[in-house]
Amino acid sequence: MDLRYQQLKKYLRDVRGDDQVDLFRFSLTSLRDRIEYAEFHLNEAKRLMLPYTAADGPKPGDDHQPFNRAMIQTGAHVLACLQSLHSCADICAHVVYFGLGANLDPKPIKENLVGARTVLARIATGRVSDALRLLVEDPEFEYLDAVVNRSKHRTVIYTGYLFEARDSADASSWHGVVLWRFERMGRAYPIRHAEAFLESELNRQREALSKVSNTLENHLLAEWNEQKRIYEARGERWPPPRIPDTGGEV
Repeated sequence: MDLRYQQLKKYLRDVRGDDQVDLFRFSLTSLRDRIEYAEFHLNEAKRLMLPYTAADGPKPGDDHQPFNRAMIQTGAHVLACLQSLHSCADICAHVVYFGLGANLDPKPIKENLVGARTVLARIATGRVSDALRLLVEDPEFEYLDAVVNRSKHRTVIYTGYLFEARDSADASSWHGVVLWRFERMGRAYPIRHAEAFLESELNRQREALSKVSNTLENHLLAEWNEQKRIYEARGERWPPPRIPDTGGEV
């Protein structure tokens, strides 16, 4: 996933200065890290379950201690993957918030309230806001938000191993790890195949985050070119001289 780190940092530094880059770059790096954490936890969950999913699943006569241990560890990785994916929306909102310089407004959003919803309500309608909406206004993100918040505030959604019966003679049976059904805020959510959901949401978010970074880069490039035009019209150097960046590169 290419988040255009160097390009975004260059344009933002020239347009808004080093202090703004320092705010921006750590959020952008955290966004990349969260996606990598999610991928790690998903791969670990798949690895732990492979002896069972690649065969016929756990059998009644087997020693259940290894399976039970693997299920506990898998549940931990599934939950960690869900949480990392869920965090990307608000981290991405910070990337947009700092990238557009909305924190420099006379009345910025209170620090503890900066998130996807508040940033979307604050920034102008356009390609950047559309890209951010693509990330968070999706039915799969709605499910992700529900399962993470239910697990965080009330009860951890049960991660179990399920054998599904064939619905026809031609269909193959399925068995594997599922996120159990639950209700939240008056809405019922069905059983979901954990691996399939996590892989799909991970890929969806990679694509959506790349689109946010690309549209933000285009926005900053347009600002950069406008500043260049103004400076050159005054006979001044663009970009203006700055103190070399010597710390904290990622």
